[in-house]
Amino acid sequence: MQMIQDPIWIHPMTDERIGADDPNNPLGDHWIGFWSDGRNSIGFHGTSNPDSVGAATSHGCLRMFNPDIEELFAIVQPGMRVIVMR
Repeated sequence: MQMIQDPIWIHPMTDERIGADDPNNPLGDHWIGFWSDGRNSIGFHGTSNPDSVGAATSHGCLRMFNPDIEELFAIVQPGMRVIVMR
C-alpha cells in the first residue's frame, strides 16, 4: 500500500508526532504499510530501539532491524501481496 523513506511517526492514541530526523522516531528510516482502516495503519518498519525487535511492543506493526527493512524496502513495491504468518 505505502512505502515511505524517513517517515514521521504519529502516535495512534494521542496523535503525538515524531519527525523523521528525530533519533527517537520508533519507525526508524523506512516504513512499508500494508493495512489501514483509514485512520490507523499497520506495516513493517525499522526501529530506533533494536532490542524491541521480536517483542510485543508496538501497536500491531512488525519491527525489523534497520538493515533488514532497508533491504526489504529495495525489493518490494506498492501493490505486492503480503501474507503475514506467525
